[in-house]
Amino acid sequence: GDLRISLKRPENVKGPQRKLGNAFSADGKLVAIADAHELAAIWDTTTGNCIRTFKMPLWASCVAFSPDSKLFAAGSAHGTNLPRGVIKVWNIATGQEAFSLGNEIEEGVWGIAFSPNGQLLAASTGHHYSQPGSNTGEIWVWNVQTRAVLYTLRGHGCAVWHLAFSPDGTRLASASGPQPLTGTGPGEVKIWD
Repeated sequence: GDLRISLKRPENVKGPQRKLGNAFSADGKLVAIADAHELAAIWDTTTGNCIRTFKMPLWASCVAFSPDSKLFAAGSAHGTNLPRGVIKVWNIATGQEAFSLGNEIEEGVWGIAFSPNGQLLAASTGHHYSQPGSNTGEIWVWNVQTRAVLYTLRGHGCAVWHLAFSPDGTRLASASGPQPLTGTGPGEVKIWD
């Protein structure tokens, strides 16, 4: 395939250009990128124009669209100035923050996913430099309407990097492993009911 479109970073954004996560909207008209420089942004896939940027408290690590493309969620990693991961959810049409989650989370947020019906939001966590068995990764699942924590899923031996719901929304897959650049040891995938 030929390159269809090139996305250009907004000129007012400075700093590193490391991209940590991306997602398409369900209709394919929007694409989002999680940027290492405290930024999550949405582009129009037809024009290549950046239509919204969202500020995060530290680097944005993962992004997801709700199935109806009305909400946009981004997770933030942790660091010295931000000891906990954060999840922010915005209304795409207005650009206003709808709500934030994650006060219970003690580690960075690395994966995020809406269920196919849009009623659940899942996020995966863990320490960035964890080794297998040294710092258990977790998955948090919230009710989008009430913001209540429905499940805290434990069982991974280190950070959980990716999440995906099955098309019918009855299963959640999670993938964990040691930090890609410095860790050693096996990764694992779990399927949750």
